[in-house]
Amino acid sequence: MVSNQERDLDGLCREVASRLPKEKDTILFVDFWGGSPYVACRRACESTGKLAIISGVNLPMLTSFFTKRPEKGFDELIQIVRDDGARGIQLIR
Repeated sequence: MVSNQERDLDGLCREVASRLPKEKDTILFVDFWGGSPYVACRRACESTGKLAIISGVNLPMLTSFFTKRPEKGFDELIQIVRDDGARGIQLIR
């Protein structure tokens, strides 16, 4: 886990880059699209292996990721996590 607390964008980019595995499929979860964690991940991952950034993280996404990661391939896992996260968003009036 990487936090942007007390870091400027360049420092955050360096921190993310230092933690990314080289030539390994990687999924990064960020709070929301367009924020500094998202931007840092985009900048840092230009030189890594297969990578996906998933924003708007919620509990159904994380549960899906951790339970299905051992049995699913990278591309299928990304789609499942995205779909399960979207299904977890409901409005009841």
